Amino acid sequence: MVFGLHSFKRVQIRDISLGVALGSASQIMMFVVPLCVITAWIMGIQMTLDFGLLETGCLAFSIFLTAFTL
Repeated sequence: MVFGLHSFKRVQIRDISLGVALGSASQIMMFVVPLCVITAWIMGIQMTLDFGLLETGCLAFSIFLTAFTL
């Protein structure tokens, strides 16, 4: 993934390199967030994926910002 990002950067294809970076970040997020919830559940810490208004608003804003960037 990192090699692909740097090779596209050299060719100056911004859209492809940004797509690779966002794809990698979303794949990591899809693994790390559930892993944190399961780890917290094993440790006895109350942690859910029930987000409040502020977290949901920030997520929606970041999705719109990313969509308009691409």
